[in-house]
Amino acid sequence: MLRLIGVVRSCLALGGNLPASPCVAPGVINKLAERIGSWRSVHANSDSAETDSLVLECARLLAGDPGGEQAPLWTFGLAAMSEYVAWRPGDGVADAVVDALLAADRALRDRP
Repeated sequence: MLRLIGVVRSCLALGGNLPASPCVAPGVINKLAERIGSWRSVHANSDSAETDSLVLECARLLAGDPGGEQAPLWTFGLAAMSEYVAWRPGDGVADAVVDALLAADRALRDRP
């Protein structure tokens, strides 16, 4: 997971362009870059039909394994889309996000 967090940090520092890494397969890097780009393009005025499904997918993945290795990635995704969730979410979207984040908090709270 630390390797993945390092890749995400590199992506953010480069404005969304992920560097090649000998530790992470190029296909994984490209998919991660696309996902992060999608999250970062979400804002308060985003189209709700399209954005709700993106937010709900991220919340579902976090809720499905809230203490898992990729939980920080899904949490980052929800944080990146929080402006939309705070202002224009569709029915049930904000509740799904809160439930997923609370599950992650419970699962990760006591970890060193």
